[in-house]
Amino acid sequence: MCCFRGYTVLIFFLFMLFVYPAGSQVSKIDSLTNLTGTQKGEELASTYLKLAKEYLYVAPDKALEFSRKAFPVATKSEKPELESLANLTLGSSLVSVGNFVEGKSYIESGLRIAKKINHAEYICTGLNALAVYHMNTGDYNKAISLFYECIKQAKVGKLERQEAMVRFNVGAIFTSMGKWSEGLKEFKYALEYFKKAEDEPFISRTMMNIAVNYSSWGDHEMSLFYYGKSLDYLKRVGDMAGEASTLNNIGEIYKEKGNYEKALNYYQKSLDIALKLKSKLHEAVPLIGKGEAYWLMKDYDLAEQYSKEALEIFQSMQMTEGIARSCHILGEVSLARDKINDAFDFAFKSKELADSSGIKDLQGKVCLLISKTYEKNGKIAEAFRYFKEYSTIEDSLFNGKHSQQLAQFRSEMELQDKESQIEILQKDNQIKDLELKKQRTRVLLLIGGIILLLALLVTIFSMNRMKKKANALLLQKNNKILEQHEELVKLSETKDMFLAIIGHDLRNPIGAFKDTLDQLADYPEMFPEEVRRELVGELRKEAENTYFLLDNMLIWAKSQKSCLQLKMEPLRIGELIESNILLNKRFAENKNIKLVHQPGGNFIVLADQNMASLILRNLISNAIKFTRNGGEINILSRAVDNGFVELSVVDNGVGISEEMKNQIFNKHRHTSTYGTNNEKGSGLGLMLCSEFVEQNGGTISVDSTVGEGSVFRFTLKRYKK
Repeated sequence: MCCFRGYTVLIFFLFMLFVYPAGSQVSKIDSLTNLTGTQKGEELASTYLKLAKEYLYVAPDKALEFSRKAFPVATKSEKPELESLANLTLGSSLVSVGNFVEGKSYIESGLRIAKKINHAEYICTGLNALAVYHMNTGDYNKAISLFYECIKQAKVGKLERQEAMVRFNVGAIFTSMGKWSEGLKEFKYALEYFKKAEDEPFISRTMMNIAVNYSSWGDHEMSLFYYGKSLDYLKRVGDMAGEASTLNNIGEIYKEKGNYEKALNYYQKSLDIALKLKSKLHEAVPLIGKGEAYWLMKDYDLAEQYSKEALEIFQSMQMTEGIARSCHILGEVSLARDKINDAFDFAFKSKELADSSGIKDLQGKVCLLISKTYEKNGKIAEAFRYFKEYSTIEDSLFNGKHSQQLAQFRSEMELQDKESQIEILQKDNQIKDLELKKQRTRVLLLIGGIILLLALLVTIFSMNRMKKKANALLLQKNNKILEQHEELVKLSETKDMFLAIIGHDLRNPIGAFKDTLDQLADYPEMFPEEVRRELVGELRKEAENTYFLLDNMLIWAKSQKSCLQLKMEPLRIGELIESNILLNKRFAENKNIKLVHQPGGNFIVLADQNMASLILRNLISNAIKFTRNGGEINILSRAVDNGFVELSVVDNGVGISEEMKNQIFNKHRHTSTYGTNNEKGSGLGLMLCSEFVEQNGGTISVDSTVGEGSVFRFTLKRYKK
């Protein structure tokens, strides 16, 4: 049988510092999590350690996460109590997920600090956790020595709860070593304390280990009885680690009874919970159980597969008992396949570990395996020697003295259960008598209460109807006020933008325009004909730019006030591009820039003509502004996915920086830049392009490289007849 009789305890008492009232985890986790958002420093570290405590049984990986968060702050604090607790908590969390070696170093650090400050509870915690480490790694004698030192410390510090927990662990280690009577005695002591304290999590785990003890004696019915009681408690308090352990051990019972299919079902349930817990230890134990079950079913391929998976995990944790039991099953499988050398290797490895740890039931099984292997190899004398050793171990496990002690403890525990049941029945009768006396009073009070409640309900109903009407009216008014407020904010933003552009972008050119006209009017003799013609040309260009700016401003203002009516109609892309090239041709010729139309097809789009024309006109104008003299601008069109046509304006100008690319379409950031010939813009053009493209159901984007040029792309819906 591959059941770890101390398995539950290997997980359980490692966490004796995490004491909490039964059933409190969920509420505590919620309240502690809420605190983390308002705390910092040492206060936050303390909360993280409390969260680690609460998560230990529910989600060990979360316990490890919060322990690691708390550790750096706690170790840098000037509070040795906090530093000791942080080390002990992190060490315990590591061992809970199967990382025994790393966990041991933190536990030892926490214990050193606790001894230095003479903190009785933390000393007890550290000694116990260190004992559990040695228990898991197979040094049972060292573990027992530390447990007894811990009991002594608990008695000195009057720590009854800690003493009960350590006695619980001692019972587990005695059970694992085959000293079942002594183990049951320690469990009985622990159970009495936990029942008195009404501590459901520890009651459930104690009952589970009592079930393991009964299973060791072969009393499967009593074992299943205690497993059932334990499972009820574990589910109620949300102890997933304990639940996984119990399901595994129930699988062991059914395996011993020969019901392998049912055993495999319980192993799988245990494994499913282990994977949720992310605990390698809880994962490995049902794996080796499945390996042994498949060996007994003579399915040697699956037996080898699961046993090797378990062995790999146990070796990574350096867990002696797990390695020994995995090697035993692999030895049995090798013998069944006539792989004599492999069988000897696995068997002697298992025996070495079982002998060093004092695991008697495994010692007997391995001796029997070695005997069978020698017999198959034809070495009868060696086979007889190991069979004799196997018989001696089996006799020691089932001697009459232990049976008599077990029967005595069983009788005592059964008597306690019966006395508890009688006491419960007596209390139930007393409660029933009191209920009968109070029943008549309750009926009278109930009738009066119902009448009063009906009157109150009528009043509340009437008030609620009035309140609902008032609230509905108020909501309507508030919505209207909110709409008006949003409209006012929008109008205010439009006004501010207008004033900014008028004050900055219109005032300067109009002022320069006025000064030049004044000089021409007042001092004509100062300007020869050639200069006058040049000035008129410049004034004309300035007037056109100003007109273009005003046109953009008025269109943008209308769009902000929602005055523009969207009129979707079919438009030929080629005609749209050619008309806007014509509008911008003179500006391009001033800088000797070529405007090239590269049609991709005879596309027809569905869009508002004025908006589409303004988008294209502004993009071409913008490209001219930032293209150097003698440059080239290409206007392209092509069909794209999802029924759209893409128009691109490609220039080889100065390009746009990454910072500017993030701002040019942002209507909340008014940005203007001088062109290559110091042309001035308002920044409205591209903003209008973005808004109008979106209103026509398309998208707009820009790709640019500084010094090489820019590509502005926008899409319009393709017209479907």
